[in-house]
Amino acid sequence: MPADWEEIEGAEDEGIHIVPQTIPIRVIDDGKGKVKSVEYLMSEMVPDERGGRPKPVAIEGSNKILEIDTLIGAIGQEGDYSFLEGEFAEKIKTERGRFVVNEKQQTTDPKVFAGGDAVNRTADAISAIADGFRACKAIDEMLVGGK
Repeated sequence: MPADWEEIEGAEDEGIHIVPQTIPIRVIDDGKGKVKSVEYLMSEMVPDERGGRPKPVAIEGSNKILEIDTLIGAIGQEGDYSFLEGEFAEKIKTERGRFVVNEKQQTTDPKVFAGGDAVNRTADAISAIADGFRACKAIDEMLVGGK
């Protein structure tokens, strides 16, 4: 996942261990449904023949297991908005596969908020977090008449 050095440094300051260029292949639980570890392969970045962004390619036999207590999936993909039906599909505007939102992260239906990959192309965690923060403030303002 793309990240700026400030984001990496900030995460590490909070005790988050970052292992770059990995491809998760299996989540291992403790038998009671709680995540225990994740198995992954190391990868190498291979240039795109068409001049696009390099792509990770797994290094066979590089399997590693990392003990964890929390797993956060952050895989940017194109949105599937087929769940929007009826009046919502008519009210909520999308452009180029993303929801259109205002500065408060409201869609064209003022009761629906969106952020992250569903809204912007930055594909970084800090932008998604900022979107969520703005949406939370706006939802609070809408529900309880904040400042």
